[in-house]
Amino acid sequence: VLALSQQEMLRRVRAAAPKTYAAAVEENKGNGYAYPEGFTIDTILPEGRPRLPYRFAVKLTSNPKAIEIFPARAEMFATMKGALGKDGRITWSGFKVSTGSEARRLNSRQ
Repeated sequence: VLALSQQEMLRRVRAAAPKTYAAAVEENKGNGYAYPEGFTIDTILPEGRPRLPYRFAVKLTSNPKAIEIFPARAEMFATMKGALGKDGRITWSGFKVSTGSEARRLNSRQ
């Protein structure tokens, strides 16, 4: 679920905000292999015993430490939901992406 969530989230943010995406990739270059293209992407799984459909949330940020001097042109925050069905497929919903000052505000609340 994690790898598929990361791939889908990156695809969606790249399409939704290509200039901010490119700026964030450039700004975060060299942050290590654990951060896909420089972003922090978390998959939040529900507590308790898993049941199908298995619903979960996905969150992306370009500024995981909420650094105040991080360039606004590279600031990105996105969320979406996923559900793993009985057929093994994941359906995605509720994708939202914010950039600039709105992304900074949302990221600081996390």
